[in-house]
Amino acid sequence: MANKSFSRMSRVNSLVHQVLAQEIEELDEDDLELCTITGVSISPDLRHGDIFISVLGDEYKKDLALKALDRNKGKLKKRMGQEITLKYMPDIHFKVDPSIEEGQKIEALIKKANSHEGEIAVRDDGLINDDQPIRKRK
Repeated sequence: MANKSFSRMSRVNSLVHQVLAQEIEELDEDDLELCTITGVSISPDLRHGDIFISVLGDEYKKDLALKALDRNKGKLKKRMGQEITLKYMPDIHFKVDPSIEEGQKIEALIKKANSHEGEIAVRDDGLINDDQPIRKRK
């Protein structure tokens, strides 16, 4: 039974994603030019939905995109109602997807770690004398 529920919600999320992505592409909004839907999470009761977006640019561009999406929320929900048959049409909330920035932070850390290749890291937990320099592998 749990698989069926997951499957249903997965299909609903996918349909909402497709419909909204298509409609956003057709909107004549300059602020949405570099906006992409990265994920959709509709609640199991179909009353609410979080729409995660990615926007190329700084915080100002992200804020403009969120405001443009909120201005067009009625048009987007109307299109969802035309394209998808659901018991309830969810109230949608747009949010900037944090995973893109987190991925960039992780990538930067990996690059930093790789730039120190060949060096041995020394833990600062009292097990090793703090006066010892970092040793390089031979």
